[in-house]
Amino acid sequence: LVGMTGSGKSTFISRLTGQASEAGVGHSLASATVDTACYTAAIDGRRVVRLVDTPGFDDTSRPAGDILRSIAARLATIQRARQRVAGIIFVHRITDVRLGGAAIKTLHVLQRLCGPAAYGRVLLATTMWADAAFRSGGRAAAEAREDQLRAYWDGGDLFAGRSAGVVRHESDDAESASAVVNALLNSTANARAGGLLSPLQIQRELVENGVPLDETEAGRYVRGEELQAAK
Repeated sequence: LVGMTGSGKSTFISRLTGQASEAGVGHSLASATVDTACYTAAIDGRRVVRLVDTPGFDDTSRPAGDILRSIAARLATIQRARQRVAGIIFVHRITDVRLGGAAIKTLHVLQRLCGPAAYGRVLLATTMWADAAFRSGGRAAAEAREDQLRAYWDGGDLFAGRSAGVVRHESDDAESASAVVNALLNSTANARAGGLLSPLQIQRELVENGVPLDETEAGRYVRGEELQAAK
């Protein structure tokens, strides 16, 4: 799971695992997830999945380069263990009026982590629907934002219309969270039918090709953004 600090990644995992205290859930201005962490959950009582919680690239205590290093290390470990990433869920608050600069940068990092061959394994899940009714414009405004998000997500600038789509994590419970995971798994069923899923781009770069992190596509992008911010 990838997304901004406070978007609901840890809460999402807690709903799936049924253990509210298992995943660090933040209720302050600081980021709760400080490193990647792996959790196991049963979907529909039969299918077992492993979920990786990740810190947001807008983390309040760490630079983006450190966040990328943490995520890349986890993905490299998965690849070396000959396991495969079924997909990536980008978690986004529907209550956010617009995609902020940090969110857009995160999406561009995500592009480069996955690579074009894995675009079909990236899903956008919107959260905080229960809160939308109490915000300006209410439910209608949230649904209008959803349409805008879908247009941007499926546009050529991101995943070229080849993503796993956009879904709602609407009721903030285990059933809704399971539906999100099933939507991702179902969308990648065709890719899995042909055998093992291919590695993500950064996994191929780091593990198969031995490219240093700073020289990967994601690493170069993050380093460029940090240099620009310093200027």
